[in-house]
Amino acid sequence: MKILSEVSSKTGVRGLREDNILFMISIRLKDMCNQYGIFIMTATQLNSSYITAQQYDQNLLRGAKSIADKIDCGMIMLEVDNDDRTALENVLAQGGFEIPLIKISVYKNRRGRYKGILLWCKANRGTCKIIPMFATNYQYELIPIEDLKITVKPKEEKKADVSAF
Repeated sequence: MKILSEVSSKTGVRGLREDNILFMISIRLKDMCNQYGIFIMTATQLNSSYITAQQYDQNLLRGAKSIADKIDCGMIMLEVDNDDRTALENVLAQGGFEIPLIKISVYKNRRGRYKGILLWCKANRGTCKIIPMFATNYQYELIPIEDLKITVKPKEEKKADVSAF
């Protein structure tokens, strides 16, 4: 409530709805990310439609759906249910995969190749570690994704130029 009242007082507008305030905060965060070249990951709650949804996208966000306009990557994480397990039987048999515990719907991926997909993942809830296993489209058809490994070279130390002494 304190944040909501602070935003209302700074904008000089009284009676702003919560979704409008959340939208303004997301715009400011996006501007700061662009200004300082930083990455911020945030999360929000889902509305109750996620229980019966067939497609997992911004329509499931609770509150300000306009936040989805500002994000670069939009994902919804859900537990794998019995319907998913049944639909994945062929994929699991073909690929020799374990039964995933979590599915992540990547519904928006600005400047990215993969969107409109489901990432199927193993999860260790004790350590909060999620390991992607494979990807499908929303019709449970396997999508080939090359395995990518990023190697970061250590920063080289600069040596002082002692020849000037």
